[in-house]
Amino acid sequence: MYINWIEYESKTSGQKINHVEFNRLNLLVGASAAGKTSILRVISKFIMAISLGHSIKEQCKFKICFSVADRRFDVPALKDYLWEIETKEEDVLSAEDTSACPILREKLQELSSGNIIIDRQEAKIYIAGYENIPQISKTQSTIFIFRENNPFNIIVDDMRSSLTLYNQNSAFYSVSHKMLEQLKRIIQDANDNGQPLRWHYVTQSKFPVSLFIYIVKNTNRSKFDAFLEDLQDIFPEIEDVHLNQYSSDNGDYYLSIKQKGHMILQPDISSGVMRTIYILACIHFCEPSSVIMFDELENSLGVNCLDEMVERIIQKSAKKQMQFLLTSHHPYIINQLPTNSWLVISQKDGIIDSKKASDLGLGKMKQDNFFDLINYLKRQFA
Repeated sequence: MYINWIEYESKTSGQKINHVEFNRLNLLVGASAAGKTSILRVISKFIMAISLGHSIKEQCKFKICFSVADRRFDVPALKDYLWEIETKEEDVLSAEDTSACPILREKLQELSSGNIIIDRQEAKIYIAGYENIPQISKTQSTIFIFRENNPFNIIVDDMRSSLTLYNQNSAFYSVSHKMLEQLKRIIQDANDNGQPLRWHYVTQSKFPVSLFIYIVKNTNRSKFDAFLEDLQDIFPEIEDVHLNQYSSDNGDYYLSIKQKGHMILQPDISSGVMRTIYILACIHFCEPSSVIMFDELENSLGVNCLDEMVERIIQKSAKKQMQFLLTSHHPYIINQLPTNSWLVISQKDGIIDSKKASDLGLGKMKQDNFFDLINYLKRQFA
């Protein structure tokens, strides 16, 4: 999936995000509290609504134009869709047994043909190709509810390959014995059926990144070796990455690294190494045409990691293999990422706006990019 643009308005919080257009590589820059993280959070929330059926907890309107890759073909063909959803002010019980706002209106349109695929007005629902539509959940997206059917299955499958802010909250959880045994059965079933395991088996559940490293290491050794080689370019002392039990009495499993023949478990690994492992795993293992979001990319990364991470992100986005939505305050990252990837974010009275750097006259001299941005932001607060 690629995100082309979004619009959002919440009557619950009063926040509004005016039309934001995205490229393949996007660096959201601006002052603190400008709304950079809010944009990523909103996108994450609605991706989860489509891909996992999460309910929406606020009265709001949201529009997203996105491109989806049909992975049934060797060369996935992209289709553009416009999805609109609006919820109303009423508390109902959601599928997650929490309070939610029911869906007032939902619409899905395939843009190249102009065909309306879904047109939902509360209990009245039109779905192209369907005559008798049963009563459906008030709080779940129609796309998710009909995810077993074309084209909704393609949309949901593609969105599940994206990496949202919510995935990052659970990236470094430990792994229970039960979870690992379940994963082993999934791997065995996939091997028996001759089917590859997809990234979204992990990214759209509360699986830590260590489990996906375990999957790739046991199912696609060449892909794991490329990841390990990249990691060793930054940390030459790391000999291997694995999943190990904390203790022999059925304790939890943790990500571990091998150095000088000894295994070091996750609690004793520096945050910088863990963050580097996580970012490289995302870059190496995410499906092509996936959206990857990193809020404050520089967090926990040392000076020996920053340039390597930025270089790999630029390479992947240049090949149009993935879409990156990043935020940062770090001068090195801001200077290194091309200014045509910048979205300068500002917020006034709860309304979030975005402008391209070129429209603001920023980025004429690369070495001055960061200072140009700082001077522009200072003028806004003068």
